Amino acid sequence: MRLLRNLYAGKSVWVENTNMDATWIHGLVEEVNPLQDGYQDVISDLIHFLWYFRPKYGQATLVSLQHILGVITSFDNTQRARHLAVMILCSSKNWFLSPITGPMLEAQSHQIWSVLISYRYCITLGAKLSHLPQWKLVISEDLPGCLDLYDQSQLFGSDLQSFKLLLFHVWEVDDGAFGGFGDEEVNAIRFTLLVKEWNQINVFTVRRQANLKLLRCTVRVMFSIRLEQFNLHQPSQSFKDTIMPPLGAALRAAGARLNAAVEFEGSTDQKQMDALNFMADILLKLGSFTEGELRNGTNLTKREREHWIGLKDSFLVDIKKLGEMWGEGPEED
Repeated sequence: MRLLRNLYAGKSVWVENTNMDATWIHGLVEEVNPLQDGYQDVISDLIHFLWYFRPKYGQATLVSLQHILGVITSFDNTQRARHLAVMILCSSKNWFLSPITGPMLEAQSHQIWSVLISYRYCITLGAKLSHLPQWKLVISEDLPGCLDLYDQSQLFGSDLQSFKLLLFHVWEVDDGAFGGFGDEEVNAIRFTLLVKEWNQINVFTVRRQANLKLLRCTVRVMFSIRLEQFNLHQPSQSFKDTIMPPLGAALRAAGARLNAAVEFEGSTDQKQMDALNFMADILLKLGSFTEGELRNGTNLTKREREHWIGLKDSFLVDIKKLGEMWGEGPEED
């Protein structure tokens, strides 16, 4: 199989200009035995070979799709093969719509999306999948993961448009409500979605890891209005007046609800109570900070940039400590 890959490695132009699609390769994938020696090498070679036919991936069979999903969801494969398998799947909307392969993908939707959301290639696919009820539900369960895509990737043109469409459709945001914010439009949307999330979430009952993830995401989104990738940013007066105060209020309200729940419910687990109280303190501090210094501060010098970075790191350290109090390994910041 490595011979096949090497044979066509220098002939991608031929592949791109032929009318042949890659359907026949799925037949080869079906023949691979997962129990055979060298399975990972063989399936990696086939993934590479399939990639040469982009975007003519043909219709996957159930067996070949299962092999491809195995490469995506397993860490036993090379990073290169996994990366290509993700790009292949993200470029194959027809597989999700097919009555043959669509049900298999839906059955594994949570596991698949948890991997795809780490790649910016998922944005365009996600915008399309958000029109399918099951996928919309799965995507909606990870707001932090979607919001973080904007910070992890430099989104322009069609990718940026797909990102906004994804947020608009999954979280049912009015797509005409933020046009007046210009370059701050995406952050205005992200702040607004965080307001909605913190206003409705019951932080007392939500899974610990979900709380940690949402807290980290909130800090990253908050500081993105001050710290752009390479520059400082001074929020517009409109952003300060209409977008930032509701997030501050939502965070303070979530902290107050958590304090009330801890006092009402009580517990014999003192460590758990200490962690919840500490989380409430973080929420209250974040809320006050958003309405105060984050809103009213200045961005005039290099020293100001260092100041904002230090404040951001301080909040992330507190969240890391919260994770340690819960005995869970915190996510990478």
